[in-house]
Amino acid sequence: MFSQNNLSTESSAYLLQHKNNPVWWQTWNQSALDFAKEQNKLLIISIGYSSCHWCHVMEHECFEDEEVASIMNQHFVCIKIDREERPDLDNVFMNAVQTMGIQGGWPLNVIAFPNGEPFFGGTYFPKDKWIAILSKIQSIHRKNSSELQEIATNVSRRLTLLDENSISEQPIFPKENIAEAIQTILQQIDRNWGGFSKAPKFPMPNAWKLMMQFAHQTKDIQVEILWKKTLERMMFGGIFDVVSGGFSRYSVDPYWKVPHFEKMLYDNAQLLSLYATAYKITKDNNYKELIEKTIRWLEEDMYSEKHRYFYAAMDADSEGEEGNYYVWKTSELKTILEHRYEFFANIYNVEQFGLWEHDKNILIQLESDEVLATKMKLDVETFQLQKKECLALLKIERKKRIKPFTDTKCVVSWNALLITAFCECYQATEEAKYLHFAEDILQYIESYYVKNQALSHCIYPEKEEQELGFLEDYAFVIQATITLYESTFDSRYLHKAKQLTDETLHLFYHRKKQLFAQKSLNEDVVLTDFFPIYDSVEPSANAIMCENLFKLSYLFSDESYLEISHKMIQTIQNKAMQFPLSFTQWISVMYYVSSDFYEIAILGKDAILRQKELNSHYIPNKIIAGSTSEEYLPIMKNRLIENQTLLYICKGKSCYLPEETVENVLKKLT
Repeated sequence: MFSQNNLSTESSAYLLQHKNNPVWWQTWNQSALDFAKEQNKLLIISIGYSSCHWCHVMEHECFEDEEVASIMNQHFVCIKIDREERPDLDNVFMNAVQTMGIQGGWPLNVIAFPNGEPFFGGTYFPKDKWIAILSKIQSIHRKNSSELQEIATNVSRRLTLLDENSISEQPIFPKENIAEAIQTILQQIDRNWGGFSKAPKFPMPNAWKLMMQFAHQTKDIQVEILWKKTLERMMFGGIFDVVSGGFSRYSVDPYWKVPHFEKMLYDNAQLLSLYATAYKITKDNNYKELIEKTIRWLEEDMYSEKHRYFYAAMDADSEGEEGNYYVWKTSELKTILEHRYEFFANIYNVEQFGLWEHDKNILIQLESDEVLATKMKLDVETFQLQKKECLALLKIERKKRIKPFTDTKCVVSWNALLITAFCECYQATEEAKYLHFAEDILQYIESYYVKNQALSHCIYPEKEEQELGFLEDYAFVIQATITLYESTFDSRYLHKAKQLTDETLHLFYHRKKQLFAQKSLNEDVVLTDFFPIYDSVEPSANAIMCENLFKLSYLFSDESYLEISHKMIQTIQNKAMQFPLSFTQWISVMYYVSSDFYEIAILGKDAILRQKELNSHYIPNKIIAGSTSEEYLPIMKNRLIENQTLLYICKGKSCYLPEETVENVLKKLT
């Protein structure tokens, strides 16, 4: 069993990519760990995902190489892990590597004892260096294994300490402290090109949503200018695919020029939410067009019509080259566009700022349509029409190319993020199709919930049994059901949100730590429980649960939910003040708690019409409920008046007189 590669029966696209390697890869399972212990062999744990460019590079240079495979097979038990299938293992080993003082990333390669205790780790290694490392470690293991064990023990100790949080006895910090945290974040913004830090530059939609919230509630014009600059630079930069739609993971430079070309569902879901929020605030049609184009790409390239969910990722590489599907040679553009070439080249900086390498261009727009139209002595409508015609020609040509590999699994947490995004896009634009997508996804996720009596994490339609969900699956699905309820007033979604919340409290909540573990407390863990508190490329699942509990406490008048939410904030707030950019989702919830938060109930025959009107406005500090008939929720009790539609607003423990128009409601909220 352990003298061959055993990945061929797996469902994961990433694991199947390695099924023909000469390395004797195993999955993470107890039998493999027991075998390593019996044979006194160390573990090589290699973690990645299907669309990871440098994972492909290391596979080609090392794992497909017979010489490297011979060393790995002879001296180690080799384990492959898909980080998207097993985020719990990925987080543990990523944290372990970072406690060693090494910058994390993927591929993540860790060497550990048979019990999983790691003592060495890193990311990409070229062949010669990888061979040298393995040879040296094997030599030390053979001669003096205690040296390695001491390192492993220290790493495990530091991992345990990572879970310790300084629980504040102070009240949840006031708006003044939040303003201080925002100022700390503002110092890290690139004032010229937008975004945070220099390079690589990640979109970080969570942080920009917080900036929008702060700017809106404090009327801070300077912060508003910064978030608008960032959204514009991302929208016009190489990170956004202007031909087909959709965002790449990040830019490798400070200018949003050269993307890391893979497209991930979780990024695009969160960025759709961000731009939907921006559209609510500004009614800028550039944002609306970006939303439409990105959803069109999702529908064309990332959608399973049969099952009605969205795929996990598109690779960066095609035909063996990174970005090959997305970039354009100047000669190609001239042939495709003919007389339109000069017009197009001036917009997208062909052969100028957009020139990348090997005579390939990334399409980057440095000035707004209005400015460019003026320079070209065209009215904006004519300019935009001609630009769209050029992009349509490129899209036709691109369809002739070989597409990057697409990982077609359903990651439940990422699809849940997309449900929330579709709802927010529906609220902003009133495009009914977006709401239908959201409802279809939830229906698909629920169909597997019925089979397993629990949420799944990764769903493979052809596979009978699915892995049980993690905290992020529960947290993001609960968030999605709340947002669906606020978008439809369909009480089924609210019942589902409460049911899943109670399950999440039962399965994941650690009362002593006052936080939720990533993995069910009923299941075995590797090395230590992991409590996801930091925002990374996805928002902190604990922060999302904190927000879910806070909102549901108002909808159901449940003080226990509110108490847990407050305790979670008190557990985190010291760290949030120290490192606010890593806690933007938490700070957003803290903002709800420390400032005015509104409950809005809409009752009456036109409740849905008033709901749509209200939802088209940006009101971050509110929860809404409503119905055309009598409802059981405390927020709506005894408020239905026949033949009238009234909007009730409460703040804290006091309520205003009901209003008949959304316009009057908005006046009370400003």
